[in-house]
Amino acid sequence: QTYSGPFIQEKRYADMYYSYPQQREAVETWARSDVDQYQLPMISIGEEEYEEYSRIYTAVTEYRDKALVEFVMGVRPIEEFDQYVSEMRDLGLERMLEIQQAAYERYQKK
Repeated sequence: QTYSGPFIQEKRYADMYYSYPQQREAVETWARSDVDQYQLPMISIGEEEYEEYSRIYTAVTEYRDKALVEFVMGVRPIEEFDQYVSEMRDLGLERMLEIQQAAYERYQKK
C-alpha cells in the first residue's frame, strides 16, 4: 500500500520545511480534499497469482524508477516516452493490471 498526502508529525518541522506560502496552501488544500473516497481498498492477490505478480511488479518498478531519473536528468529525451511505455508493456504491465483488477473484483464480491 502506498500513502500520499500531508502527513506532518511536528508543526515546527512543517514551518521549517514549507517555506513558501504556496507549499502551505497546497497542504491545506489537500487536507480539505475528498481524496479518501478515491483510495483503493486493501486487496489481496491470490496465491496462484502472487509469484507472477511479484516478478512483474519488481521488473516494472525497477525499470520505471531508472527511466524516471533518465527522463528528469535529460539522459533520455522525452521523445522516447512512447518507447518507454512500450517497454513497460513488454515487461508485463498490462498483465500486472489484470491481476490487480481480478483481485479488486474478488474484493467487490465480498
